[in-house]
Amino acid sequence: VLFGLFAPDMPRLSAVYWFMMQIAMVAGSFTAYPMNWWLVQKGIKHAM
Repeated sequence: VLFGLFAPDMPRLSAVYWFMMQIAMVAGSFTAYPMNWWLVQKGIKHAM
């Protein structure tokens, strides 16, 4: 949805670029957490 709002060649020094990067990092963390929790509970993955 937000990809249409920003050009793909956004300058790396812009504040918008780093704000979007932070949003992506938080979204990735929330997405990965349940799967990592499940893998640790099943003994497939070691806890960090």
